[in-house]
Amino acid sequence: MDIYNEIKGAEANFVKFQWQGENDLSPFDWITLATSLRFNQIVTIGKNVSVPTNELLFMGGSDTVRGYAYQSLGPVNAAGEATGGRIRWIWNEELRFRLARSLQWAFFLDMGSLTDSYSAISWRNTVRRSLGFGLRYMTPVGPIRADYGIKLDRKAGESFGQFHFTFGYVF
Repeated sequence: MDIYNEIKGAEANFVKFQWQGENDLSPFDWITLATSLRFNQIVTIGKNVSVPTNELLFMGGSDTVRGYAYQSLGPVNAAGEATGGRIRWIWNEELRFRLARSLQWAFFLDMGSLTDSYSAISWRNTVRRSLGFGLRYMTPVGPIRADYGIKLDRKAGESFGQFHFTFGYVF
């Protein structure tokens, strides 16, 4: 939990709550099933509260819902650009196979929702899902990842998927 008080004067009082759980199951040393569930919420304190844009929650990209561009999901403005939200949940499921000492192959399923209120959460309209695969090169300080996520619920005008090349763990 983070408490923000008067970042932008008396109108910027809010609390950011975060909860994350992860479970890794390895029945054999060459296979791991990793599960992560994350929940975030911004709660304002008082009336006429303004939350700065850089403090809002975003979703999409290599560490949330792969298959979508970085910070591209959630509420949008008139131009169709993501504006951020106040309630977010993300579920990641990843099955990893060790191919060699430092090389892993992974299959994943990601889903999540980003809205401004609980009443706006809708399985049909706000929950976004992707399925994909990736390659991991394990270094002493973390993996170098190449992932390709395929959108399972594409909307008109959206691409088939998204490639991500990054350093670090997903969750």
